[in-house]
Amino acid sequence: MRHIAAAVFVVVAVVGASAPTARPAPEKDGLVELAVRDLVFDRTSGAPVLLLEARGRDDVLIPIWIGLCEARAIEMARTGAVTPRPLTYDMVAAFVHALGASVEKVVIVDLRDGVYYAEIHLGVGGSKRVIDARPSDAVALAVRMGAPIYAVESVVEKAVPPGSRGKRGA
Repeated sequence: MRHIAAAVFVVVAVVGASAPTARPAPEKDGLVELAVRDLVFDRTSGAPVLLLEARGRDDVLIPIWIGLCEARAIEMARTGAVTPRPLTYDMVAAFVHALGASVEKVVIVDLRDGVYYAEIHLGVGGSKRVIDARPSDAVALAVRMGAPIYAVESVVEKAVPPGSRGKRGA
């Protein structure tokens, strides 16, 4: 029981109003819903690439280079694989549930200098909070919790230049 109390304290510090990375959720228009299409490996670097597909837009496929651990966590969640001990993302999902919160959505909010930025939107006791996250971590959590994944329209436009639409692959 003491361990649960300590764990709850850590999560409350993260999602609480005084936490520097948690803030009230802004309302954003122009979101494009995404789905995990696949995880592949870059032929040159060997790095895992998360392929996100815009729902209802066959010409939009967003590649995000991620770490091997994150790729493994996403794939395990997609396939329903069960580990003997919880992964970090399973633990975070358990914290969210234990606090009576929910992951309402994940949003990829920016693409600067080849780096994507994401937010995890939480519902906590009737209020909404936003936590800054790496897209790979946010997607790993969203897949586990059945939360929708979005990107701001401007990110989609930056990620998929008009001349490359319809061309698939990473």
